[in-house]
Amino acid sequence: MGNKSYNYNKLLSPELTKSILMVAALYLITYELLKSSIIEEIKKFYFVGADYENPAMHRQYAREVLSLDKSVFLASCRWLHKMEAITTEDIQSILCLRDLRNKIAHQLPEFLIDDNSNITVNDLVKIQELLAKIDSWWIREVELAANPDFVHVDHEEVETLEVYSGPMIVVSYLIGVPTFLPPVFPAKDSSRDLSLVFSPLSRK
Repeated sequence: MGNKSYNYNKLLSPELTKSILMVAALYLITYELLKSSIIEEIKKFYFVGADYENPAMHRQYAREVLSLDKSVFLASCRWLHKMEAITTEDIQSILCLRDLRNKIAHQLPEFLIDDNSNITVNDLVKIQELLAKIDSWWIREVELAANPDFVHVDHEEVETLEVYSGPMIVVSYLIGVPTFLPPVFPAKDSSRDLSLVFSPLSRK
């Protein structure tokens, strides 16, 4: 059984089971928003305002993005790294988040009975941080740079602007939906099992 530590009391608690499933769903939703930000925004950058059927645009996208890795997801990460939007460490964090996403999607029952399979506060916070970093880069470096209303604004001033994308707002809202989840996650608790935060049992 390896590192598995089965605890069927988790499964026998309706409240805890419900909270685990709730957190799992929340993680999958927020991860997909991050994934979309990584892949789809680059596609929009290459194809917006252009004929999607134009072979020249496909060749440019393939040459500058898809050539970076056989996986579209990793190729997109490497493109963002090349643009200095994210770091090598960020890519490693993204891959770890992807691994957890795959485990949740394909091995969800383990989270219901295995004490070593948990989703932590830090996992969701990391998604939120990476999404904010990537979307803020797009807004500051691409959208505002192409907006004539900001052509006379100093670049350093643009860097200090607080900007928010739709996905950033959605993730922030989703993470704060349960009224008993603190809006600011204490760093000292960042590794705790998030399902316990959502569970009424943890508040007794």
